[in-house]
Amino acid sequence: MYKLFWPALLGVFLSSCSQHYFYAPNTLHIPTVREKGDATIEASLNGSNQIKGGELRAAYSPLANTSVMLNYMYMQGSFERFDFSTFPTPPPAKHSGRGFITDLGITRNFPISEYSMFTLTAGGSIGRSVNDYTRGRTAILNFNRLFIQPAIVSSGKLADFGIGLRFSRLHVYDGKVDFAIDGDDIATINKIDDHGAFLIPDLGLSAGVNFAPVHLKCNMTLSVSENLRDYAFSGNNLSVSVLVDIDNLVPEKKKTTKKEKSKKSSKKKKSKKKKRR
Repeated sequence: MYKLFWPALLGVFLSSCSQHYFYAPNTLHIPTVREKGDATIEASLNGSNQIKGGELRAAYSPLANTSVMLNYMYMQGSFERFDFSTFPTPPPAKHSGRGFITDLGITRNFPISEYSMFTLTAGGSIGRSVNDYTRGRTAILNFNRLFIQPAIVSSGKLADFGIGLRFSRLHVYDGKVDFAIDGDDIATINKIDDHGAFLIPDLGLSAGVNFAPVHLKCNMTLSVSENLRDYAFSGNNLSVSVLVDIDNLVPEKKKTTKKEKSKKSSKKKKSKKKKRR
């Protein structure tokens, strides 16, 4: 039994030397809702090295310039590894991994102009990583994290841009690892366990095209910590996403409704004046 592992994603990615990785950042979620009652939903396809998966992000504004955001990501990957300790060398064994992370946070907006704003998000995450080795050996790890995320976002008529920094504190509170997994991975896991909580800064960039109420976006997340490789952490995540402004799906009706309300209120005022006369 080991208390180990990492943060945000899962744990298996393939590089040129076919090794297990124990960290990859999920996409920074920067909510863009402003008005009370506004809501967005976003779906993306993600990849990092040779893992792949997707995310689902949603935001709702119960108050003006204040929103609640939810982000869920699931990833999985596999690769083959040779065992050179045995002669003759047996056929390659398949290794795989899967995992998820869920973010929940509150965002406060500070408008800069009609099209841009500064946002500050604070929240927490829970997740699990499952790494599969040969002969049914596994490493199951449960974690949580706290994060704060300042960002600047601009959403115009034609294009969307965003940049943010996420400062995370990762804590692995429970884990179960088979002693018979590969020795190099055991050594790395022990280093992670000895390290304790990780403080990880992530840089998030996004750019997209606006076809309101639909937005097509490309997102990139980079972990800028210098010692990620010492713990077999992957430091990047790329995704392509589609965001939908739910509140703007029927903009014509909204405008008509506002006009009707103003007409009704003006008619009521006129009728009251006539009665008084």
